[in-house]
Amino acid sequence: MTSGKAVLFVCQRVDGAYDAGTIEVVRLDSKERKVLIQGGTFPIYAAGRLIFTRQGALHAVAFDPRSLEVRGEPRQILNGF
Repeated sequence: MTSGKAVLFVCQRVDGAYDAGTIEVVRLDSKERKVLIQGGTFPIYAAGRLIFTRQGALHAVAFDPRSLEVRGEPRQILNGF
């Protein structure tokens, strides 16, 4: 993402379930931090998509690595893995 200038991560409460986490990104140069997805975990960026798990299913949403913005709503791409 943006040539290694940002970090994608999960923020989760100690007492919360995996699905209760937020998927966030932080720019390393400005320290700007933003929530991308409410409710999800194990995010990865691949080929213009942010892929993550939620409620035992794999989801994907369009993601612009330059602006660090998701585009549209996440869609389930695989259930019960």
